Amino acid sequence: MRFNYVNENELDTPKNVLLKEGDATFFIKQARDKDERGNPLFTQKGDQKMDIMLVCQDSDGRQGNVFDVITENTAWKIKGILDAIGKPHLYSAAGDLNPLELEGQSGYCELSTRKSPGYDDRTQVKKYKPRAAGGNTPPLVATPDIEDDNLPF
Repeated sequence: MRFNYVNENELDTPKNVLLKEGDATFFIKQARDKDERGNPLFTQKGDQKMDIMLVCQDSDGRQGNVFDVITENTAWKIKGILDAIGKPHLYSAAGDLNPLELEGQSGYCELSTRKSPGYDDRTQVKKYKPRAAGGNTPPLVATPDIEDDNLPF
């Protein structure tokens, strides 16, 4: 097996910190429903899924990456994300969601700590909080990295 080496200093960066439980803001840094080859992503059970990487900021101002997964069977979570980012109109009977509609969006959520025997504790989204009608856009908690220098100009 090959792996990507990360030095000790990088392992202690904010992306690996345990965030405080409770209210937080989030920014959707990446959402994908296909792998590098363009094949759809599936859970171990065979359900179609979308992997989401959020940058969250807790009530103490600390930031970290939090990973979430939505599947074809988690309509409640999909609706929650769309309500939180102020795009409830994307939840429709057609049942289609483009990951590009999520990337770069921000909202509010509630964080909790996931404890699993044999693994380190990790931060997870307990629930997404709906944006109030006419509510302000939450402050962005991170500036997305520009990973592609192939600019058209």
